[in-house]
Amino acid sequence: MQELGERDDLLQHVDNEDEEALRSRHTTLREQAESLEELIEEITRIRNEIERAGQERALEAARAEYQQARDSLNDRLDEALYAEAGQFLLERVEAEHEQTVQPAALRQAREWFKRFTHYQYELVFATDGDTRFAARETASGEHRRLSELSSGTRMQLLLAVRIAFALSAERGTTRLPLILDEALTTADPERFRAVAESLTLLAREDGRQVFYLTAQPDDARYWAEHDPDVHCIDLAERRGRQRAINAPEDVAPIERPAVPEPGEQTPEEYAVTIGVPPIDPWSEPEGIHVFYLLRDDLPLLQRLLEAGIHRVGQLETLLASDAADTLLSAEQRTWLRGRVEGTKAWIHAWRHGRGRPVDRAALEASGAVSGTFIDRVAALNERVGGDGQTLIEQLADGGVPRFQTDKREELQAWLLDNGHISSASDTQRVEACFIDMV
Repeated sequence: MQELGERDDLLQHVDNEDEEALRSRHTTLREQAESLEELIEEITRIRNEIERAGQERALEAARAEYQQARDSLNDRLDEALYAEAGQFLLERVEAEHEQTVQPAALRQAREWFKRFTHYQYELVFATDGDTRFAARETASGEHRRLSELSSGTRMQLLLAVRIAFALSAERGTTRLPLILDEALTTADPERFRAVAESLTLLAREDGRQVFYLTAQPDDARYWAEHDPDVHCIDLAERRGRQRAINAPEDVAPIERPAVPEPGEQTPEEYAVTIGVPPIDPWSEPEGIHVFYLLRDDLPLLQRLLEAGIHRVGQLETLLASDAADTLLSAEQRTWLRGRVEGTKAWIHAWRHGRGRPVDRAALEASGAVSGTFIDRVAALNERVGGDGQTLIEQLADGGVPRFQTDKREELQAWLLDNGHISSASDTQRVEACFIDMV
């Protein structure tokens, strides 16, 4: 219909001999014809590209490349998870092997040492020709040789080993009394109290006498503090000499700081009362205060604190010891183990994709910052909050004038190698975990 209308218009222009209208119409039609040719060429080009893309299978290739990259990322994730699981199994096998092959006396010494130190330390040893003793600090996981321990802790370790071997030697015979000659002279009140509690428990459970010989009147007060029924024999008085302890009040128990009761306090208020430190996710999880595991059970938290258990590492060591049965119910031991493992997993997951904070010590250890620049680089590092990646970016932007490019690259490599800058693989692993969870 539109074409017929346009034809009638043209005929009308011819009849009217309207030359100008005919010329205008001719120009319009010519422009439309030229545009039509361009459209035909564009259509032809698009059809050719579609045909070529179909022949080359570019879309299928792109999809295949994407799937291959995703599969590769998932493979790396599986390898990481298998490695973590393998390490866990190896640690379990190693622990079971150690428990199986070590002598009963050493296993007992291990238990005594845990008790003596309120589970702050654990006895470890290796047998490769000769036996070497060491102490593992439960809050940090660090192993310390005997020479690296304080005199009080070393005394506790040696006393634990001696008592364990003495009890092992008499097994199957008549129980003999334990005689300790100033064995706790170098112990401070807290260490003395911990050993006294354990030895008193041994005496009660095993029906055994414990004699403690000392020339220090304070030792008598420490024993009386733990056990008011302790019997003190003054040898000087028995020999007709002046009493070493002048009056009965000299053996009165010393007042022991008590752990405050939570009462009606909220968990936050109680945390302030007992002085709970904040969590440092860059420190070992064993050093986290047990409050964070027991904010929903403050009475149990108080009981653990009274037993000297303040850190997750101590709690974990307690849960692996025989003494856990006397302090905690089976249900409590089960869910506390779960919370300990959950705390470790949370710390491990939090660190992925994050760089360890940079401090002046790290800058000096890198060897990339000379004495000329150390103060200015350290000041810049403080301004960026110890963020390694931001520090490198600021240095690249001239944050410290005349700091050379090669030194910046050396510093960046060192920060990356030492965990102060998160690597791309760590970030990809976190992204892969997120993809799997979604």
